[in-house]
Amino acid sequence: MSRPGIGSARARLQALVRALRDAGEVFMIPSVHEGSWCLRTAFSNWRTTHENVERVMRALVAVLP
Repeated sequence: MSRPGIGSARARLQALVRALRDAGEVFMIPSVHEGSWCLRTAFSNWRTTHENVERVMRALVAVLP
């Protein structure tokens, strides 16, 4: 991965993942998809509700700069 700016994107995403982890509300990990850094999430339980998804969104909004 030698594209310009990839290091800063990785650093920003890792900081976001640390903030989410430290808040203790949700767990996400950084990943790379087609050469771009992203958050990896999984909603695979049939009991996942809209409230669960909203909880994840609130946690993301709370830690975004």
